[in-house]
Amino acid sequence: FLPHTRLSDHVNNIPAQHIFLILDACFGGTFDRRISEAGHRGDEDYSEVSPEEIKNRKIKYTSRRYLTSGGKEYVPDGRPGNHSPFARKLLEAFRSYGGQDGYLAIGKIKQYVEKVTPEPREGEFGSHAPGGDLVLLPQGKTRK
Repeated sequence: FLPHTRLSDHVNNIPAQHIFLILDACFGGTFDRRISEAGHRGDEDYSEVSPEEIKNRKIKYTSRRYLTSGGKEYVPDGRPGNHSPFARKLLEAFRSYGGQDGYLAIGKIKQYVEKVTPEPREGEFGSHAPGGDLVLLPQGKTRK
């Protein structure tokens, strides 16, 4: 067992510009002190700029982002021998290879996983720079 504060410190000190931490665990949302203390979250809207500009904005700054399978509650493991509902939707997002835009960011991944119960939580931690985000770019794969 590792306290979230210690995990955050360890991951934050990895010498990488972009880190995306995924927690598929009961009470995973308590990784974010705002959720564990008050449950506050916020979303951004980029509907007026091109997908390429969005991608360029996101990769410009250091990012420390996380996604959890729930907040302050137990989360389902799913049927024996199968993925959890959260993991199943997460895999669907990864298998989309970013769709027409050709990249996956937290917002797109969230669109897949937000359909499960309980509601997944996401946010930032550590030395995250305002405007920074994780961007996954598929390499060597044909998009479906």
